[in-house]
Amino acid sequence: MRFRKDNGRIASDVTSYEKIHGVLDETLAKTQEVLRGFLEAKDAEQNTKLRKSIEHSGQNEPAIVTCDGFLINGNRRKMTIESLLATTKDKKFETMKVVILPGKGEKGGPPTIKE
Repeated sequence: MRFRKDNGRIASDVTSYEKIHGVLDETLAKTQEVLRGFLEAKDAEQNTKLRKSIEHSGQNEPAIVTCDGFLINGNRRKMTIESLLATTKDKKFETMKVVILPGKGEKGGPPTIKE
């Protein structure tokens, strides 16, 4: 799963970064680290609450992912779960609950822009 740069929470950070450094390619590992940094820096209090919640009760809501692996909803959950795995080494943080949206040619097709 990959972070999306079109995330409302970090949109201003992405825009500022791209003006200085050029367009971010979400498929690159370097870009994923840049996006992670933006997410980590946003709303530390909410990130701490989410971390404590997931650490105590586990992941309650699944993330929503496109068929090609981009997160539509769940960027902070991914960041938090990966951080918990790195710091605790607890196997329960090796996976994440997700709903994968259909792609072209699949029943229902990919979501529209309106959806």
